Parts: sequence; structure tokens; C-alpha cells
Amino acid sequence: MVYQNRPLSRKMDPVNTDRPHAAHELRAHRTRARMTQEELAYASGVSVRTLRALEAGRIRRPHRPTLLALAAGLDLDPRQTSEWVDLWRDQQEVLDLTEFLDPRADVEAMIARFGEHRGVFYREVSLTTRSVIGPNRLLHYRETQLVKTALVDGIDSMMFIFGGDPMLDADKVRVTALRGCELGELIPLPETNEVLFFLDLGRRLRVGETVTPAYSLDLSEAVFPPEELARRGLEFEPSTGVTWTMRTPLGHFLSLVEFQGVDPPPRVWQVAGKGLRSQRTRVRDLAVDRFGTVHLTADNVPIGTHGIKWEWD
Repeated sequence: MVYQNRPLSRKMDPVNTDRPHAAHELRAHRTRARMTQEELAYASGVSVRTLRALEAGRIRRPHRPTLLALAAGLDLDPRQTSEWVDLWRDQQEVLDLTEFLDPRADVEAMIARFGEHRGVFYREVSLTTRSVIGPNRLLHYRETQLVKTALVDGIDSMMFIFGGDPMLDADKVRVTALRGCELGELIPLPETNEVLFFLDLGRRLRVGETVTPAYSLDLSEAVFPPEELARRGLEFEPSTGVTWTMRTPLGHFLSLVEFQGVDPPPRVWQVAGKGLRSQRTRVRDLAVDRFGTVHLTADNVPIGTHGIKWEWD
């Protein structure tokens, strides 16, 4: 997840054959970190499409939060982050970082906190999810409720990216704002088979204010038909898990998975990966109750990928 306090601009400058110095530096940092574009996109929460455009020099005025997210994904220290972001000053109207921060806060400390993946915009309080696996053994529906406390003044929206599953047509994913927010701009990302969407909070938050937005994803019409899978050279593969990538520490995590119209898998377990680049490891076996539901609860969840995995017969 990536958070941003203003709408995403889709306007790009013409391709610059002489890449700007900042774009060169972005590629150099990524190369030194031995990361592919896909790995950096995963670690930072910035889409592959945006990252490619930045490295090619097609985006010359990226938002400051995007640059900070990339710096966090690259594990740059505060000095490196400040120097690299400053390279973009001649190419954009740079907003002073204090516009995104409480004026009483120590700016360098906040940059360092972001670099450690602890978040600049929100403190994650809790995440509650309910996922439904349908008769075809694929994810059909997901409902999510978040509790977040603002660490900066002025944030009025949150940005999410969903997709990447080769079985799903991201263009047909239906997003609905349920409580505490309204659905803002929704942008398909066909190159990565993802959809980017904003939840508008309806007001500008103050530091320390808590919000509890909830939204749902309806995937029932998004599964590619067999003929389309064949055209893409893919074989049908059922869902084998529901996981979340925590980019900041999380106070409380509750995940429910319901198997509806299909026999539950015989083996279900909890997985966790400490750190954005770590492998997910098996933590413990989980039981399916008589209603076909699996419950996972955890407190003080660290940065990394956490969730529920299973294996079909």
C-alpha cells in the first residue's frame, strides 16, 4: 500500500532521450541494491509502470511522497534520501517536505522513519479483512476495514493498488467504498494487470486524528474465461492463499477466509515474513471451523508479508 495526499497525475512529459540526472541516479541506486524494477516496485509500493516512466525520464515532476517511497524501498539513509530527492529540484516545483509534516515535528527524524519503513503519513492501528473463496476455488470477494492515525496534517485520501494475479482481469474488479470514505479516481494499469484506486476521506486530517475507512473488492466477474487463459498460454490455477504486505508495523491484524460452495482445503496454515524482502515462512497450522471459515489474529505485527496459505488435494 502506498499513501498519497493528492490525486495522481497521469500527465507525462515527452520521452527525454537524454535522461535527467535524477533518473540516472534512480537506476543507479536500484542497480547497486541488486533489485529488478519489479522488486523495487514491490518493496516501495510504487507501481512498475511509474517506476519505468521515472527511469526513462518520462515523468519529470514526481510527487515528493513517491520519491520518499522509492527511497524507502531502496533502504537509503536520511542523507542519501535528501540528496537524491534534491536532484529533482530543477525539474519540478518541489513542495517543501514540511507541507506533508506537522510543523512541530523533526523533519530529518521523519525522513529516517520513512526510510525504516515505519511510515510518514499514517500509523497503522489495525487491519481487518474478510475474504471469500468461491466454488471455482478463486477469490471472489474481499472486504477490508482499516484503522489509521494520521502522522501529518492535510492528508485527505489513501491510495491502493490491487491485482497482478494472472487469473484475473483487473479491469473488471469492482471497488466499492463501504464506510468512512468515498471511492475516488480509479486507474487501470494494463501493463501489470493491476488497478490503482483512491479512497477519499472527505476532509483533511490533522495530526493524531484517527480514521476507519472500509472498502470491498468484487472479483466475481474478473476471472478470465478458459478461452482467454488459453490464448494467454496460461493454465487455470486456484487460489492458494490470502496475504497482506505490511509496509509499516501494525497494531492488530484479523483475517477471515470463508470457503463458500466448495469443500475447504485439508491443510491451512499461517505465514509470515519479517521484512519486505524476506521469504514467507510457515508459522503454525490453522483450523477450519464447521462453517468453512478460517480465523487468523495477530498483535504487534512487524513489517513484512503476513496471511493465510492453504493446499488443495
